[in-house]
Amino acid sequence: MMKNKWQLWVAILLLIGGVVLLSLEPIKTALVAGYRPTVTKQEAQVNQKDAAKANYNMNQVKAVTMNQVISARLHSKNVKPVGQIIAPSIGVHLPIALGVDNETLMLAAGTMRADQKMGQGNYALAGHHMINKQALFSPFYNKGTVGMKVYLTDMHKVYEYQITKRKIISPYAVSVVNNTKQKLLTLITCNDSGSKRLLLRGKLIKTTDINDAPASVVKMMHQKTNNYNVLAGY
Repeated sequence: MMKNKWQLWVAILLLIGGVVLLSLEPIKTALVAGYRPTVTKQEAQVNQKDAAKANYNMNQVKAVTMNQVISARLHSKNVKPVGQIIAPSIGVHLPIALGVDNETLMLAAGTMRADQKMGQGNYALAGHHMINKQALFSPFYNKGTVGMKVYLTDMHKVYEYQITKRKIISPYAVSVVNNTKQKLLTLITCNDSGSKRLLLRGKLIKTTDINDAPASVVKMMHQKTNNYNVLAGY
């Protein structure tokens, strides 16, 4: 009898805990969605000292918790935007910022090496996968496909990439972010459990002046950066 009561209380506590966690998720998403910097040409100029000082250690990246998101918003001035990433077909529109420290990845896509340049070599970006399917890199995990177009801009030029590979990889497969002679885009995000990572790899197919990019891309890049409808459900 006592054992049954104990099991009942455990079940009730777990249920309450689950309800609390679910109620926090929209608040986390709202805090992420509230970060909407306007990236200008001047701000996008990569300061090599800032690039060298940024943190590129993925082993230090923490999960998207309420405390981490609040901390990121409080310290958002430390995030160094250098451009934007846009994938119109899946509604991605995010700032690109230097490094993969927790403040950066809670709010933006982060560069994974200090030496990388858009349109040259292997341009590698990391982003978080959240419960909200519209937030951060979640659309890449849920809807990213081979053949889709992804655009990067440094607010001077637009770099058009086409995804050629989608693959689940080990967290220890760090060589995928190494520089290459080929002009590539590498996008990394975690799977649902965090035990593996999703790799999307694309090749550069076109570089244009910012004003000659597709109209849908130009329209998005001049708006405040954020995902489409990031608050519109799960």
